[in-house]
Amino acid sequence: VGRSGAGKTTLVHLLQRFYDPQSGQIIIDGIPLTDLNLKSFHDVIGFVSQETKLNFGTLRDNLTYGLDREVTDEEIDNATEAANCKEFIDELEEGYDPSIGE
Repeated sequence: VGRSGAGKTTLVHLLQRFYDPQSGQIIIDGIPLTDLNLKSFHDVIGFVSQETKLNFGTLRDNLTYGLDREVTDEEIDNATEAANCKEFIDELEEGYDPSIGE
């Protein structure tokens, strides 16, 4: 959250290591970001844009997008419960499987 030009996008790009800082360093939990395994770091962080983008496919496809493994229904249930949207999804006739997209 911040005004236009405040550096929000730059910070996200730095955290994703699209590029490194020109000076100084980013330290997370006492460890310089440049010392962290990038894949492992990306596995434990998330990003929520102000603009909602849905990919074509099912709701399940969108909920599991980018994961490199199969996800159980129980895991999806737990995630949607934590996000306070499971009750809404449970009311959908097709549950996690309706076709959605832009």
